[in-house]
Amino acid sequence: MKSTTLTTVRKGIFVPFIFTLALALLVAPVVAGSTSVAIGGEILPQGDQTVNVSFEVSGCNVTTGDDGKSHVRIDTSEAQARVAGTTITIPQETYTLTIETDEVPAKDEGGTITGTVAKIRLDTKPIVTKLDTVGAVNASISASLTHLPARASLTTTVSQDVAPDARSAFQLAASDSGLNLIDVAYTLSIVRTKLENTQDIADATIRMSVSPEWVADHAGDASMVRIIRFADDGTHEILTTRPTGTDASGNLIFEANSPNGFSVFGLASVSAPSQPTQSRSSSGGGSGTLTSVGAASNLKVGDRAVISMDRTAVSAITFTAKNPIKDVMVTMAKGSLPRDAKPPAGTVYQYIEATLYRAAEEDLSAVQFRFTVPTDWLAAQGCTKDGVEFFRLTDDGWQEVSVEVLGEENGNAIFTANPEGFSLFAITATGKSPGATEPTQESTGTVTTPPADVTTPPAGTTTPTTPPPTPFPAWVAIMALGVPFLLMRRKI
Repeated sequence: MKSTTLTTVRKGIFVPFIFTLALALLVAPVVAGSTSVAIGGEILPQGDQTVNVSFEVSGCNVTTGDDGKSHVRIDTSEAQARVAGTTITIPQETYTLTIETDEVPAKDEGGTITGTVAKIRLDTKPIVTKLDTVGAVNASISASLTHLPARASLTTTVSQDVAPDARSAFQLAASDSGLNLIDVAYTLSIVRTKLENTQDIADATIRMSVSPEWVADHAGDASMVRIIRFADDGTHEILTTRPTGTDASGNLIFEANSPNGFSVFGLASVSAPSQPTQSRSSSGGGSGTLTSVGAASNLKVGDRAVISMDRTAVSAITFTAKNPIKDVMVTMAKGSLPRDAKPPAGTVYQYIEATLYRAAEEDLSAVQFRFTVPTDWLAAQGCTKDGVEFFRLTDDGWQEVSVEVLGEENGNAIFTANPEGFSLFAITATGKSPGATEPTQESTGTVTTPPADVTTPPAGTTTPTTPPPTPFPAWVAIMALGVPFLLMRRKI
């Protein structure tokens, strides 16, 4: 008979057969760099928390018999155990292990319990922490495992900071589901050791809680909260999420099944694209700048993508895939002139910060921006559409990008430009009239052009006082209320 001995540590168990694992993440007694805060008389850890869980329990021995079934043997002198019918319960400091057997287990005079295993369930206390701008949260996971190799473990982290690649994946997942990502409360990251998703882990259930105030401020109601999964292989998906009640502190608990196993999960608020867009502030959102986000996926070499944008003068980006691209995301936000840069020639209509994520500029070719400028603004500057210029900020200063005039539509002059990369851009006009002011724009139908950021540098100006633009904004996908995109495939 082949056997596996399970030895105990204080944060987990090791069981190598089919079982249901209800793993709530317990905070270790000492976490490096963490502090505590008192809420309602209860002392809670504060800040990000990481817990290492090893699956071993002393005195519990599970063997594979010649009949191919798993058998459990528990030495009650090492492991406290209670038997009720076919259920064996082993309470521990941080969890309760429940083993279901096919028949009522036997118990010998020495206190050793034996039985044939039907399933095993593990329930542990949830990890609870207070995050600076979110408040008290807790997270737990459940899983059905088909196999658990020796020395298997999990490292789980609850964090308010969302890594750039995870944020991009959450945004793409929302876009793929026809939703707009509004905010991410926090993430639950689960790193596996000697455990394979869909092989050792057949299914998982994720539970994440957050305060009703956060839900009201960022989602409106619980129906617009989702748990989003970002896997090691780069895949992303919105999980079917349901509210299941409240915890002891009154937080709303959200639960989602994850059939593809453990990964990085984000508790996020979303909105339907049909809803009117509106500005929503976020804890990491800076001054509330609106950002447009567009995405495309699974591009083959030669595929052409057209990504629709809004919020700035740029209404669309077109490019061709030079290399295979699994995911690509582009953000557009109104920018400002860096402190150490001189303004470009002419009167600035708008500064635009364009950023590329999840793909390299070398993966793209024939990048083209389509943008619009109101004709009444041009007239106010004493300029025609032929006097519009497009500049890209480089290490050597402003680089002029060739502009093609496409015509006029709904009171806007329409242009295209083909920059060599992504950066800070400026749309300018020559022939400005003294004393020109920003025009009052009216609704122009389907083409939306934001008001001008009119800047006319005085003679001799060398360094403006406008604050520099923020580098990769950690809030970019939070503030992106819309992800309109049109993906067109065409072999070039």
